[in-house]
Amino acid sequence: MREADRKSKFKSQRGMKSELLWAEREKSRIEPARAYWSEVERITALSGIEDAQATETAARDALRELVGAILIFEEQSPMGLAIKAQALTAFIELPPFWQMANPDAPKWMAGLTATLARQVNATQVVQKP
Repeated sequence: MREADRKSKFKSQRGMKSELLWAEREKSRIEPARAYWSEVERITALSGIEDAQATETAARDALRELVGAILIFEEQSPMGLAIKAQALTAFIELPPFWQMANPDAPKWMAGLTATLARQVNATQVVQKP
């Protein structure tokens, strides 16, 4: 309507009728769109999808925290290395996006590398007579 109003101020009023037709078409689409989106909101609320997504996010965050605590913990035996491998395997079950978006990955890898180095050194010390 603003464009039609602007064009109506010119002497020729060229394009005003076209703008009025477009404005009417757009206006006629408002109510069906409102009805559609209110139905989408109603179905979304009834489906419980938002609660399920919040629960999934909380579980994913808890898993990340737990795996992180395990991977940066200084183990005392080869069993600690096995536990770290199991924790990392559980984290790898997440979708790839959540694996790549992990801000703690460098710390985790440093912890896992330190674990491997400790266990290799411990194994070499035990094997030397």
